[in-house]
Amino acid sequence: IKFNDSKRKEVIKYNKDMYGVYPLPGEKKQYVCFYVGKSLDHIMQTNPLHSSQKIIDKSHEFITLYGINVIPTHELLQWFLAHLGDVKMASPLLAFEIARILNQFQKDYTKGYFDK
Repeated sequence: IKFNDSKRKEVIKYNKDMYGVYPLPGEKKQYVCFYVGKSLDHIMQTNPLHSSQKIIDKSHEFITLYGINVIPTHELLQWFLAHLGDVKMASPLLAFEIARILNQFQKDYTKGYFDK
């Protein structure tokens, strides 16, 4: 069976503005800014999150401000959640979404445990 490559360009065009494949409902392409601590900075420079990644400010010795121009996705949120100790959101909308997720996690995680 021959592989059908006919929709490859369509998929590449659809995904080029995303980190991951599952966009957050209703979100449009936007500039997402975040601070990165020194321990993650070298990794960010050698392995960018997205082709649009730029360093916005590196004036502080231990903190670098990065920006990416993407459609926010569930995978991007997961990346930020996985690096909470080294990354701080500078984009308010995603910061609120991350705070909402963490708040819900706390409620679900402690539900019933501390009610005794």
